Formats: sequence, structure tokens, C-alpha cells
Amino acid sequence: MMNFCTECGHPMKEDQMYCEECGTKREVNPNPKQKEINPNAPYRAQRPKQPMSKQNKFILATLGIVAVLLIGTHIILTSLFDPMKTIQAVDRALIDNDSGAFFQEVSVDEAALLDKQQYLTYVKELEWDQLRAQLVEAVEAEEGDFFDTPIMDPNGGAIFVVKREAIIPGLYFTYSIEAIPNQIALSSNFDSTFSIDDRSIDIQAGDYYTDFLTAYPGEYTIVGTASNQYGKFNMEERITVEASQNQKSKYELHFPSRRFYLDTNESNAILFLNGKSTNKRIADFQGELGPLPTNGRAEVYAEWTSSKGEKVQSQVLNLNENTSDALYIDIVKPKKEEAQTEVVTKSKEDEKEEESNTETSETVETSISEQQAIQHVLTFRNNYETALNTKDYSKIANFLLDGGSAYEELFAYINDIKGEEFVFNFTRNQVTNSKIVNKNTALISTAENFIFTNNQGQQMEYDRYKTYTVMLIEGVYKIKTIDISDTETKDL
Repeated sequence: MMNFCTECGHPMKEDQMYCEECGTKREVNPNPKQKEINPNAPYRAQRPKQPMSKQNKFILATLGIVAVLLIGTHIILTSLFDPMKTIQAVDRALIDNDSGAFFQEVSVDEAALLDKQQYLTYVKELEWDQLRAQLVEAVEAEEGDFFDTPIMDPNGGAIFVVKREAIIPGLYFTYSIEAIPNQIALSSNFDSTFSIDDRSIDIQAGDYYTDFLTAYPGEYTIVGTASNQYGKFNMEERITVEASQNQKSKYELHFPSRRFYLDTNESNAILFLNGKSTNKRIADFQGELGPLPTNGRAEVYAEWTSSKGEKVQSQVLNLNENTSDALYIDIVKPKKEEAQTEVVTKSKEDEKEEESNTETSETVETSISEQQAIQHVLTFRNNYETALNTKDYSKIANFLLDGGSAYEELFAYINDIKGEEFVFNFTRNQVTNSKIVNKNTALISTAENFIFTNNQGQQMEYDRYKTYTVMLIEGVYKIKTIDISDTETKDL
């Protein structure tokens, strides 16, 4: 009796235990049932399963490795570019007072002044919790809504800017925190040179500001030098830079100086300063000496030459010991010179001219009036506002003494702002004090307020305190100098 494999149907011998074709073990049925076999039925052989090829195994293994690598790389890159790590590092640096670690995370402008420890202290003294919350909000912003984001202090000053750059758009981004410096702008009462560390700038005297350099919040030492015909001026001052809304810090740097109101009994005497002749008569100084440095030697005297060529020197005055602003130089003439009278023969034309001059002198003021000097200053202020807004110096030229410092400074300033759309709104012109120095000179002190609007529409309010030197020259009132004693500014 022929046996067949139960798995593939291959014929098997009686004593054969395993199928030669597929290897299936032969089943032994102790009570087998007779199965009818149709010898005419076609033989159906089943093809055995083929083992996987080495190539397919390699492809599958490679795909698996790539998938693992991609997932691992994604996890690593996501962690690497996680902006919260930067914020946490900044937070830790502030807690540890570690400026080195702080500036590893916060980038700065290398050209700007920076004292790292001072800056770290400045940031710590701000409301850091609010700044940190702004940083977190900036890095979690939606992609479509995200631009460079400024981080503001409680006063509205920009401290940092957060910048985001796409490595793979929509997937990976890098974040950077940049510190924002302030522009330092200076003004001075002298043409002068100022320096901080190894950087310096020359500026002209005036009310306007000149941009110097950028600096991060902190304190810096600024050194200034200036000079005029009376000597050299020096100053050293600590300035404090703080964040501001317009990223600009303005400083008025005034050199300490003294002015003296000069009078004498001999206006033709030549004035000497520190032993050197000024080659000017006392009359040429028009009643004022200065500004002079407050430090160093300051001695004056005058020398008068008589009609006989005899030189007479006044007493030497030490200005450092002079507590008054008034300076009187007394020329003690020889008695013979004082007693001498000159006989002058006048022509009829000379007599007529003298009579005419006498009549004119009756209508011309010979001594300065305090009220007239005050009115002259107030009228000047009204005209000055018009001159600034129209950029027209002629509106104030007649109020100023030609050759005086006020004349020169305001002429230069109005020329400098031509073409600008600056607007000046004077809101207060108040006289706070007045003083007659001598018959030709008065001092008028004022408190002034005005609002300045620049080309961009930004406004700043000024409170300024000044002293005007008003002189009476041939019956006409003229402003010779304008000294600014203090200025307070406020952004609007």
C-alpha cells in the first residue's frame, strides 16, 4: 500500500518516516481509515518557501538604522537649539553674578563701551522676572508672527533684542539675545575735546548735541579739555548711561569758569594777564573779562603810558582770591599828569559838532537801566523763538553785541539747523534775578522752558536756567553773553 505525505502529497515508502520532498514527519495512525485514492488524479506539487536574500536583509537593516539615526538626530537638534537653555543660562549667570557666563549667552556690539560687571549689576537691579518673561514669550512666538523682538525695562527702555534665524524653515531655529547700547551725545559751553578711554571727539560750543559713541549702561569717566585767550580748561566727570526709549543719552558738559565785570579809571591802559600783555586796552574788553579757568594761576594788572612816555602799572590782582565778580583796576597817575590840562583851539565847525553831540547826549542813556535790560532780554526771547523756527538769524542780530560770544554762538547754531524741520515752542520766559554791575553792564537771570520737536516728531521738554550779560553801548542795549547754569530735560 502506497503512502503519501500529508503536507505536500509526495509518495512515501512504507518504512519512510520523513518526506523526502518537504521534510514533514509521517503521521502514524493506529487505526487508519482507508482513503480512496484516485490514481488518475493529477499530481500537485507545492513549491517550498524561499529564504530572504542577503540584499533584502541589508536594505531592511539599513532602513532601520537610518530611522533610528534620524529620530536620534531630531532629538539632539531639538535639544541643541532649545532657546530655553539660553534663558536658563542667563538666569543662572545673574544668580551667580557671573559676567563671563552671562556674556557667553548675550552678544554685544564690540565697538560700544562696556563694563561687563557694571552692566550685569544694572540688569540685576531691573525687574529681571519681567525681562525673563518677555524672553520666554519671544522665543515661544508663532513663526508667522515672529520678528526681532525688543525686551523692555519697566521704564520703556530697550535692554535686549531677541533674534531668530531659520536653520530648516518650520523645523529648526537658532535664537540669539543681543544687548542694546545707547548713543552718547554731548554739548558744551566751549569748543572742546572730550575723551573716554582711548576715543575722543571735538565738539563746538552751543545748545545742540553732537553724537560721540555708543555705550552700554554703566558709569564712565569722561575727560574734557578746552582753551581760549585766557588759558586752558580741564574737566573730569563721571557720566551714567541708562537704557532709554530712543537709545540716546545726552549730557551737557560745562567747564567751570569765571567772568569778571571790568572797570577802571583809565580805559586806555593795556591789560596784562599772568605777566603777559594781552595787547588790548581795557576799553577793548567792553566791561567784561573772561571766561577764565577756575584752576591755576590768574593774575591781572594794567599798564598806562603817560603823555611823556612814562609807564604806570596798577596793583596786581589775584583773581583766585577775588570773591566778587566785579574787578576794578586803579591806575595811580603822577600828580603832574593829573593836574595837566590841555588847551584846545576849536574851529567854528568843531564848536558846532560839539554842540550837536551835546544835544544828542541829552537823549542817549549814559547809565544802564535795570528795567530796560530786563525788557531787552524778554523781547529777545520772543524774537529768538521766531528765529529758530524760521531759521532766520536776522530776527535776533540787532539784540546781540557784534563780536560777543552770544552773537557768534547763536549765528553758528541757526546756520547749523537750516534745512532741519525742528520746531521750538517756548512756554516760559521768567526773569528770576537782575543786577546792575556797573553803569554799562547788567546781569539778568532767567528760568526758561521750551518743547523741542525733531524731524521724526519726537519731543523733549527743556528747563533751562541762564544768565544774560546786557551792556549799554552808545545808548543801545546789547546782549554780550548768555551763560547756561543748569539744564533739565524730559522725553515726552
